[in-house]
Amino acid sequence: MRSLIAVIAMLAIASLSATASFLDDFSYPDGTFPPEWTWTGDPRGAGVFEVHDETFVHVSGGHIHFFRDLEVCGTGVYEFDARDWDWGFAWRINPANPNAGSCFCFYHNDYWGWAYNFVEFDWSTLGGYPEGQYMWHNGWHTRIEHHYAGPQSGWVHVRIEDTGDHVRIWLDDDLIFDIDVTPIPDGYPGLGSSWADSMLPAFDNVSYSSFSPIEETSWSSIKALFR
Repeated sequence: MRSLIAVIAMLAIASLSATASFLDDFSYPDGTFPPEWTWTGDPRGAGVFEVHDETFVHVSGGHIHFFRDLEVCGTGVYEFDARDWDWGFAWRINPANPNAGSCFCFYHNDYWGWAYNFVEFDWSTLGGYPEGQYMWHNGWHTRIEHHYAGPQSGWVHVRIEDTGDHVRIWLDDDLIFDIDVTPIPDGYPGLGSSWADSMLPAFDNVSYSSFSPIEETSWSSIKALFR
Protein backbone atom coordinates (compact mmCIF):
# COMPACT_ATOMS: atom_id res chain seq x y z
CA MET A 1 0.00 0.00 0.00
CA ARG A 2 2.80 2.43 0.87
CA SER A 3 4.47 1.62 -2.45
CA LEU A 4 1.25 2.41 -4.30
CA ILE A 5 0.93 5.74 -2.50
CA ALA A 6 4.53 6.58 -3.35
CA VAL A 7 3.97 5.77 -7.02
CA ILE A 8 0.86 7.95 -7.18
CA ALA A 9 2.73 10.79 -5.48
CA MET A 10 5.61 10.48 -7.94
CA LEU A 11 3.19 10.61 -10.86
CA ALA A 12 1.60 13.72 -9.43
CA ILE A 13 4.99 15.39 -9.04
CA ALA A 14 6.17 14.30 -12.49
CA SER A 15 3.17 15.90 -14.12
CA LEU A 16 3.98 19.31 -12.68
CA SER A 17 6.36 20.95 -15.02
CA ALA A 18 3.66 23.44 -15.76
CA THR A 19 3.41 26.83 -17.27
CA ALA A 20 5.80 27.97 -19.97
CA SER A 21 7.24 31.38 -19.17
CA PHE A 22 8.79 31.83 -22.60
CA LEU A 23 9.71 30.08 -25.82
CA ASP A 24 12.01 31.70 -28.37
CA ASP A 25 12.10 29.91 -31.72
CA PHE A 26 13.93 32.84 -33.40
CA SER A 27 11.26 33.37 -36.05
CA TYR A 28 12.75 36.64 -37.28
CA PRO A 29 14.05 37.76 -40.69
CA ASP A 30 17.53 36.59 -41.65
CA GLY A 31 20.30 38.94 -40.59
CA THR A 32 18.35 40.48 -37.71
CA PHE A 33 18.91 40.32 -33.96
CA PRO A 34 16.16 39.01 -31.65
CA PRO A 35 14.95 41.85 -29.42
CA GLU A 36 14.49 39.66 -26.34
CA TRP A 37 18.23 39.12 -25.88
CA THR A 38 20.74 41.70 -24.62
CA TRP A 39 24.50 41.72 -25.20
CA THR A 40 26.54 41.61 -22.00
CA GLY A 41 28.71 44.45 -23.32
CA ASP A 42 32.07 42.64 -23.36
CA PRO A 43 33.74 43.85 -26.61
CA ARG A 44 36.91 41.75 -26.40
CA GLY A 45 35.77 38.83 -28.53
CA ALA A 46 34.22 40.88 -31.34
CA GLY A 47 31.77 38.05 -32.06
CA VAL A 48 28.58 38.44 -34.06
CA PHE A 49 25.30 36.52 -33.65
CA GLU A 50 22.43 36.81 -36.13
CA VAL A 51 19.21 35.04 -36.99
CA HIS A 52 19.56 32.70 -39.97
CA ASP A 53 16.96 30.15 -41.07
CA GLU A 54 15.08 30.74 -37.80
CA THR A 55 18.09 29.87 -35.64
CA PHE A 56 20.38 32.16 -33.63
CA VAL A 57 23.85 31.68 -35.13
CA HIS A 58 27.39 32.75 -34.17
CA VAL A 59 28.33 33.93 -37.65
CA SER A 60 31.81 35.38 -37.04
CA GLY A 61 34.44 36.44 -34.56
CA GLY A 62 35.40 35.36 -31.09
CA HIS A 63 33.38 35.07 -27.90
CA ILE A 64 30.10 36.86 -27.36
CA HIS A 65 27.38 36.34 -24.76
CA PHE A 66 23.82 37.48 -24.11
CA PHE A 67 21.20 37.41 -21.38
CA ARG A 68 17.43 37.52 -21.63
CA ASP A 69 16.45 40.45 -19.46
CA LEU A 70 12.68 40.03 -19.84
CA GLU A 71 12.38 37.10 -17.45
CA VAL A 72 13.73 36.23 -14.04
CA CYS A 73 13.79 32.43 -13.79
CA GLY A 74 14.41 29.97 -11.00
CA THR A 75 13.23 26.46 -10.30
CA GLY A 76 11.83 24.82 -13.39
CA VAL A 77 12.72 23.29 -16.73
CA TYR A 78 15.09 24.92 -19.20
CA GLU A 79 15.28 23.52 -22.73
CA PHE A 80 17.07 24.44 -25.92
CA ASP A 81 18.61 23.04 -29.09
CA ALA A 82 22.31 23.70 -29.67
CA ARG A 83 24.53 23.00 -32.66
CA ASP A 84 28.16 21.87 -32.83
CA TRP A 85 30.51 23.07 -30.07
CA ASP A 86 31.94 26.09 -28.25
CA TRP A 87 28.53 27.16 -26.97
CA GLY A 88 27.34 27.90 -23.46
CA PHE A 89 24.04 28.32 -21.65
CA ALA A 90 23.56 29.97 -18.24
CA TRP A 91 20.68 30.39 -15.83
CA ARG A 92 20.04 32.12 -12.50
CA ILE A 93 22.23 35.06 -13.58
CA ASN A 94 21.49 37.24 -10.56
CA PRO A 95 19.37 40.31 -11.32
CA ALA A 96 20.07 42.09 -8.02
CA ASN A 97 23.38 43.56 -9.20
CA PRO A 98 24.40 43.95 -12.86
CA ASN A 99 28.10 44.05 -11.94
CA ALA A 100 28.65 40.83 -9.99
CA GLY A 101 26.88 37.65 -8.97
CA SER A 102 26.66 33.92 -9.50
CA CYS A 103 24.99 31.54 -11.93
CA PHE A 104 24.87 27.99 -13.22
CA CYS A 105 26.41 27.26 -16.63
CA PHE A 106 26.36 24.38 -19.08
CA TYR A 107 29.07 24.33 -21.78
CA HIS A 108 30.26 22.17 -24.64
CA ASN A 109 33.92 22.99 -25.30
CA ASP A 110 37.50 21.76 -24.96
CA TYR A 111 38.62 23.90 -22.00
CA TRP A 112 39.18 20.79 -19.88
CA GLY A 113 39.29 18.26 -22.73
CA TRP A 114 36.28 17.86 -25.00
CA ALA A 115 33.30 17.60 -22.69
CA TYR A 116 29.91 18.84 -21.66
CA ASN A 117 30.52 20.76 -18.46
CA PHE A 118 28.26 21.82 -15.61
CA VAL A 119 29.70 24.79 -13.70
CA GLU A 120 28.76 26.69 -10.57
CA PHE A 121 30.15 30.12 -11.39
CA ASP A 122 30.88 33.47 -9.74
CA TRP A 123 31.09 36.31 -12.24
CA SER A 124 31.86 40.02 -12.34
CA THR A 125 31.73 42.79 -14.94
CA LEU A 126 35.09 43.94 -16.28
CA GLY A 127 36.34 47.34 -15.19
CA GLY A 128 36.63 49.86 -17.98
CA TYR A 129 33.59 48.62 -19.85
CA PRO A 130 30.76 50.94 -18.78
CA GLU A 131 28.27 49.23 -21.07
CA GLY A 132 28.97 45.87 -19.47
CA GLN A 133 26.18 44.14 -17.60
CA TYR A 134 25.63 40.65 -16.26
CA MET A 135 28.89 39.33 -17.75
CA TRP A 136 28.10 35.78 -16.65
CA HIS A 137 30.96 34.35 -18.72
CA ASN A 138 33.67 36.41 -16.97
CA GLY A 139 34.79 35.13 -13.59
CA TRP A 140 35.76 31.95 -11.82
CA HIS A 141 34.22 28.56 -11.30
CA THR A 142 33.51 27.31 -7.82
CA ARG A 143 32.68 23.81 -9.05
CA ILE A 144 32.99 21.87 -12.33
CA GLU A 145 31.51 18.53 -13.37
CA HIS A 146 32.49 16.95 -16.71
CA HIS A 147 30.80 14.56 -19.12
CA TYR A 148 33.53 13.77 -21.65
CA ALA A 149 32.30 13.56 -25.24
CA GLY A 150 33.13 15.19 -28.47
CA PRO A 151 33.65 17.38 -30.23
CA GLN A 152 30.02 16.81 -31.15
CA SER A 153 28.69 18.06 -34.49
CA GLY A 154 25.09 18.67 -35.45
CA TRP A 155 22.14 19.47 -33.22
CA VAL A 156 21.51 18.22 -29.70
CA HIS A 157 18.48 18.86 -27.48
CA VAL A 158 19.28 19.90 -23.91
CA ARG A 159 16.83 19.66 -21.02
CA ILE A 160 17.77 21.04 -17.61
CA GLU A 161 15.62 20.46 -14.53
CA ASP A 162 16.51 22.73 -11.61
CA THR A 163 14.70 22.11 -8.32
CA GLY A 164 16.73 24.67 -6.38
CA ASP A 165 19.23 22.36 -4.73
CA HIS A 166 19.40 19.64 -7.40
CA VAL A 167 20.03 19.73 -11.15
CA ARG A 168 19.43 17.07 -13.81
CA ILE A 169 20.66 17.57 -17.38
CA TRP A 170 19.75 15.47 -20.43
CA LEU A 171 21.33 15.41 -23.87
CA ASP A 172 18.57 14.16 -26.13
CA ASP A 173 17.42 11.14 -24.09
CA ASP A 174 20.62 10.60 -22.09
CA LEU A 175 20.79 11.79 -18.48
CA ILE A 176 24.38 13.04 -18.07
CA PHE A 177 24.20 15.01 -14.79
CA ASP A 178 22.11 14.22 -11.70
CA ILE A 179 23.70 16.24 -8.90
CA ASP A 180 23.08 18.26 -5.77
CA VAL A 181 24.02 21.92 -6.17
CA THR A 182 24.56 24.97 -4.00
CA PRO A 183 21.31 26.96 -4.07
CA ILE A 184 21.62 30.43 -5.60
CA PRO A 185 19.01 33.16 -6.18
CA ASP A 186 16.72 33.35 -9.18
CA GLY A 187 18.08 35.16 -12.21
CA TYR A 188 18.14 35.63 -15.95
CA PRO A 189 18.94 32.96 -18.55
CA GLY A 190 21.84 33.55 -20.92
CA LEU A 191 23.51 32.05 -23.96
CA GLY A 192 26.61 32.60 -26.02
CA SER A 193 29.64 31.14 -27.73
CA SER A 194 33.38 31.27 -27.40
CA TRP A 195 34.32 31.00 -31.09
CA ALA A 196 32.93 30.78 -34.62
CA ASP A 197 35.09 28.89 -37.11
CA SER A 198 34.37 26.15 -39.67
CA MET A 199 31.56 25.01 -37.36
CA LEU A 200 29.02 27.68 -36.50
CA PRO A 201 27.48 27.29 -33.02
CA ALA A 202 23.76 28.05 -32.98
CA PHE A 203 20.69 27.94 -30.72
CA ASP A 204 17.02 27.29 -31.33
CA ASN A 205 13.82 26.70 -29.33
CA VAL A 206 15.09 28.19 -26.09
CA SER A 207 12.44 27.87 -23.38
CA TYR A 208 11.76 27.96 -19.66
CA SER A 209 8.83 26.41 -17.78
CA SER A 210 8.29 26.96 -14.07
CA PHE A 211 7.39 24.15 -11.71
CA SER A 212 3.86 24.29 -10.28
CA PRO A 213 4.16 23.66 -6.54
CA ILE A 214 2.02 20.91 -5.05
CA GLU A 215 -0.47 22.38 -2.65
CA GLU A 216 -0.32 21.00 0.87
CA THR A 217 -3.82 19.59 0.44
CA SER A 218 -2.69 17.50 -2.52
CA TRP A 219 -0.59 15.09 -0.46
CA SER A 220 -3.32 14.91 2.18
CA SER A 221 -5.86 14.09 -0.50
CA ILE A 222 -3.67 11.28 -1.86
CA LYS A 223 -3.24 9.74 1.60
CA ALA A 224 -6.96 10.08 2.36
CA LEU A 225 -7.80 7.79 -0.55
CA PHE A 226 -6.12 4.87 1.24
CA ARG A 227 -7.25 5.36 4.82
